[in-house]
Amino acid sequence: MTNLGNLLKILLFHGLIVNICFAQNEDFLDQKKEKNNSHLDFFDSKHEYSIGYSIRNYQTHLSSARFSSCPMFPSCSNFGLQAFEKYSFFKASVLTSDRLLRCGYDNKFYSVTDYSSSQKLADFPIETSKNNYFLYSNLINIRSFSIDSGETNFDNRHVQLLISQRNFKEALTYIYQIEFSKKNIGLELFLNKLICLRGLNRLEDVIFEYEVRCSSYLKNQPFVKLEVALTHFYLNNHEKSSSLLAEVFFENHNIQNSNFVQKALALKALLYFDQHLFTESRKIYSDLEKNSYFSSSPLLPSTIFVELGTFRPKNQNLATFFSIIPGLGYAYSSHYQTALQSFLINSLLFYGTYSNFKAKNYGMGILTGLVNLSFYMGNFKGSRLSAKRFNDSFYNHKKQQLLSISNLN
Repeated sequence: MTNLGNLLKILLFHGLIVNICFAQNEDFLDQKKEKNNSHLDFFDSKHEYSIGYSIRNYQTHLSSARFSSCPMFPSCSNFGLQAFEKYSFFKASVLTSDRLLRCGYDNKFYSVTDYSSSQKLADFPIETSKNNYFLYSNLINIRSFSIDSGETNFDNRHVQLLISQRNFKEALTYIYQIEFSKKNIGLELFLNKLICLRGLNRLEDVIFEYEVRCSSYLKNQPFVKLEVALTHFYLNNHEKSSSLLAEVFFENHNIQNSNFVQKALALKALLYFDQHLFTESRKIYSDLEKNSYFSSSPLLPSTIFVELGTFRPKNQNLATFFSIIPGLGYAYSSHYQTALQSFLINSLLFYGTYSNFKAKNYGMGILTGLVNLSFYMGNFKGSRLSAKRFNDSFYNHKKQQLLSISNLN
């Protein structure tokens, strides 16, 4: 079904080019745009509207008849809509062609999203930190916060129980009820409130609670700052996370909780790793390992860094060069299924263009050639991005391994 779906999408793309080349009747376009204004109001020019109209037609009439959904998020049609809205026609065509070649293949190189009704492969046309909101939550071992005083009251114990059962929504509702009745809550409940928001992947709300709704007393607590620094780390706000960690170490240099200090150091090491400062990260992890911080973990940071040392990243320029032969750049980047798809599609389109010109069917030959050019250029851009994706997937996997053993959640 994936091959059939991709064929339908490629035929749509061919029809899109036809639509753009022949949609010259302004009265027709204005009439259609007026009828569909609520769906296509971000398209201004004639050609942009033709693109939106073609893709919407596919979504309305063809997509539902495929008996399967696109395995990627956003779907290929929505990917195209976003690309044509953001970029020039040429760049958007290249990006969309590359996506159509990759759709449903080489799954291991993609992150997973659970934003839709089922898990899909995350692949966005526009890189932004907001994309993290859609990714499958890897916060699988979130633990509640408690003060080792032996005086934890019923409310705190109840919230801790709900969090241990991953009932974050119920725990958060319970905390809101307490907050409403008492007007303010203590350190333990406030921290568990932030933990619940993080467990629900509401990371921006964690920042809002800290910056806007948090009292000055709670805002200066090292445990709160560490939690917020961790949230900034998940949002890829490295500068803000590092700044909060610096405050924690500077203001609490004599703190007695060794476990807290080790957690803060582990987060600092992760920040270094995420910025590819591997030497600094390895040094901190080595010190933590010597202090038995990972004694209960079956995997040690030293093992991860040994694997990191043997990794050979793919060269993006080399991948682009190999793409002179369609699919070879993808193959160099270990995207073998996409490489085969690229070679076959480009070969068929080239043969179709050649056959049309040979038969003196110049109009169809030009149209097929335009589509062929788009997929051929998409093969260049896609191979370069695939090399980057190959490298990023390896580093992200190692980062997730370090995160899983760092005892931060």
